[in-house]
Amino acid sequence: MIRPSSLNNKSILENLYRILRMSLLLGDTENKDETVANFEDTAIKLDNIEQEEYNKNLDSKFYTTVTLEEEERKLSDLIKYVSERVESRKKIEDEYEEAVGRPLGGLEPIAEAENINNYQVRLDYIKEYLDNSKKIESTEKDIEELKNQLEQEEEIKKEYEKLNDQMENQLIDKFNDIIHSFEDDYYQNLDATNIDSDIATLDTTIEENKKSLDIFTKSYETLRSAGISTQDEIEYSKYVKEAKEVYYKNVEQRYLLKLYKLVFDSVTDFESIFQKRTQINSLLEERLDIRKELNIETRDSLLPLYSMLDEQYKEVETEKENIDNISSINEKIKFKQAKLEKERFSLFSKDTKHCYFCSSGYELTWHELFRGRNRQNSMKYGLCLRMCSSCHELYQEDKHFNDFWHVKGQATFEEAYPELDFVKIFNLYYK
Repeated sequence: MIRPSSLNNKSILENLYRILRMSLLLGDTENKDETVANFEDTAIKLDNIEQEEYNKNLDSKFYTTVTLEEEERKLSDLIKYVSERVESRKKIEDEYEEAVGRPLGGLEPIAEAENINNYQVRLDYIKEYLDNSKKIESTEKDIEELKNQLEQEEEIKKEYEKLNDQMENQLIDKFNDIIHSFEDDYYQNLDATNIDSDIATLDTTIEENKKSLDIFTKSYETLRSAGISTQDEIEYSKYVKEAKEVYYKNVEQRYLLKLYKLVFDSVTDFESIFQKRTQINSLLEERLDIRKELNIETRDSLLPLYSMLDEQYKEVETEKENIDNISSINEKIKFKQAKLEKERFSLFSKDTKHCYFCSSGYELTWHELFRGRNRQNSMKYGLCLRMCSSCHELYQEDKHFNDFWHVKGQATFEEAYPELDFVKIFNLYYK
């Protein structure tokens, strides 16, 4: 039988390893002790060759990095390299134990295998930071763009508010022109302080006028049906017409007073401008319905007001787009800010659903170890603690608590990000 001690070629060793292993697995009892000894010798020799190759290239996996991206690549490569060597060793050990029934001894320890978990922890921190950093930077960029859009829309809103002021003045001037065109002295000396009482008086008068008009109209129709003379019909129709004119005059006066009260209540913000014109428009539509019902054929003195309101409504609709844009942008900013909160992480615990101190899952918030101008840095680098509102209220202003976590925060940062300079980033030092 070929002795493995005379073999150095890895390929030949691998073939011999397979043959000896299969012999043992098939239960070949002839010269079993010698076969086991040869298999053990071959397994160790094969592992030694792999170990020599591994050690030869291991130093190249350690080099100085400048950025966290470089460190991520270095750690990923190192972990993969060490893990593959560990897996290769484990495969030989498992196959040997399966064939022989006992562990394989005499193997050289794998350098850096004991540190692989530490490397993985560091890599996880770096990956989480880089991933969150990209998300945060992207979200902050989106928020900044939205704020710029909001600023532009707010400037447009200011222009609209100036326009609103102009529209209000135009409306007041137009209405003034209309009421001062009336011959009735009552409208020339309108006093806003008495309008509500005048309207209340008119309400009573109009109610009485309406009853009288209804009685005149019903009586007239009854008499016509009874077959009155043409002369009497003409006479009685005059009574109805006079009652209608009295009723309409008071109704018109009430509409004018209500319009006066609305028109002279000057506003500038969009909601008030829109609501005011809606109320005026509603009154004018009611008034048109009354005129049609009473068959009023005299020239409508408020036609110029209708025309102006139509024009102003077009302006208000355009302004509404601006108001809707502002509302939409604000909602988007709130959404992005909420997204920032969800993308946060902590170097101190992966569990973000429970309080770090009492494990409560109720009313959770984030506590940044370094606040003020370093709040964003604390969020960016995971120097935050997930806390319930009770613990946060209890500890956030506690000097001993903050002193402890300032020191721990710096130490944890330097352990997680050895390539970064805490003092340079935070402009603080707590050791």
